[in-house]
Amino acid sequence: MIDTREHILRAAFKLFITKSYKAVTMSDLEKSSGLTKGAFYHYFKNKETIYIEVIDKYYFAHCTPKNEELEERGTLQEYIALHLAHIDFITKKLKEIADIESPDPSSLSLIMEAKDYYPGFTEKLKESKNVLFNKWECVIARAKAHGEILSDIESDILAENFMSIGYSIFRYLLNGRSMEYAFSMLKLQFGQLYKLTKK
Repeated sequence: MIDTREHILRAAFKLFITKSYKAVTMSDLEKSSGLTKGAFYHYFKNKETIYIEVIDKYYFAHCTPKNEELEERGTLQEYIALHLAHIDFITKKLKEIADIESPDPSSLSLIMEAKDYYPGFTEKLKESKNVLFNKWECVIARAKAHGEILSDIESDILAENFMSIGYSIFRYLLNGRSMEYAFSMLKLQFGQLYKLTKK
């Protein structure tokens, strides 16, 4: 059973990824929730508050894969597999929540507009990227120490390469490719980079 606040956020998420922030009105948000105006305003007083909570819930909460045991003791190959499984899971989950078959390029506006409508978004995004970078760097350093990959590779550069590949999913979507195509290319690129660094 989805509670009322969750129901509103799901409806708002679907609106924000199919329209721009500016195009979505409070009236749109009220109608999409199916609640009376009074009931709706009990949970959210304005559009910005809903927008910020949508991004926190559906973007920041899922930015990095979480598996402490694997991060502390796993191989680089296992971490790559975890990362891909995480992206696949999040993609499917968000498609299910938004009730869309495949996100189109306009859906990326949810994140692209955030720097203008979410106070402190840039700093929060930078912090999130730093957390992910540190995870990659630690796993890579361990892979070097254990002889899984070449020892003369610079851990920070390889971490940047893996992160760049991860973000390339947005490039494929902006070019009109399907999520399935973008994910398959991501998988191939991760695999190729790993193969080039393997001892």
